[in-house]
Amino acid sequence: MRRISAWRRAAQLLSVAALLLASASAQAAQITWAGCGITKNGITKALATAYERKTGVTIEVRGGGALKGLRDARAGRVDVAGSCRYALPVPQEAGANMIPVAWDGLVMITARDNPVTGLTSQQTRDVFEGRITNWKALGGRDERIALFTRRGKLSGVGHMFRVMFFRNPYQEYPTAEEAPRSSGLIEMLVGKGSGGFGLSGASSAHKRPEVKMLSLDGVYPSQDNIASGRYYLIRPLYYVLSDSASPQTQGFIDFALSAEGQAIVEAEGVVSLAQGRGLTKLFKERFGAQYLAAPLRD
Repeated sequence: MRRISAWRRAAQLLSVAALLLASASAQAAQITWAGCGITKNGITKALATAYERKTGVTIEVRGGGALKGLRDARAGRVDVAGSCRYALPVPQEAGANMIPVAWDGLVMITARDNPVTGLTSQQTRDVFEGRITNWKALGGRDERIALFTRRGKLSGVGHMFRVMFFRNPYQEYPTAEEAPRSSGLIEMLVGKGSGGFGLSGASSAHKRPEVKMLSLDGVYPSQDNIASGRYYLIRPLYYVLSDSASPQTQGFIDFALSAEGQAIVEAEGVVSLAQGRGLTKLFKERFGAQYLAAPLRD
């Protein structure tokens, strides 16, 4: 009798231990997010903080760029990624589950103390193609333009600017100074001196006090001007799900798309899907449907 009682007690203890372990595991649930720095700094940090506060599920937010994030999510190396470009028709990306979460504007940036406030499309083309190399030609100081661009032609900013502005994914920038690995580094480098010039996304660039975004053809890339389509270089921001997404990961996506999540997007100064209703049609007219991920529609 004592032996049966002892076995019963041991079984009960094991059951309690299993429940505690399951509870601890649930409390330790974590989502890994990686990818586009513009999407990360623009909306994901704020969304992740709010989701953790709401559910207790922690989100490890990494960078790495759109190229790495998209391919890591497609391969299941991370739970979800951020991307500021569509998936390319290559094995590492084809069939990626891409979910639009916001709208962004590709922007030219310079240091806050640079007197130049805007460029025309032709001036922008002349800078990137090396015909204008001094700020004086743009109404600024007699100072060399230090042009910073992303490494490689498949990054989110690097690829989208080439196909949207130059209509050439292989466009070269002959006078480019450096090739940093992230848009965040470009923003930092540009902000260090008045001669700096580079590309980024409005969603992150507007948060950096040391840089300013330049108007393009007289239109400033404000939240309202991007939402209305008055600013020309509009593009979507995506989350990319792995094929084996957990319920917690799907929950985060649902949260980002909910009224609460989209209100956070707007509060971060980024264009929500509702604010950008109608931009899909504009994007297709300006740049072509081939540069959008399939699920995106108004």
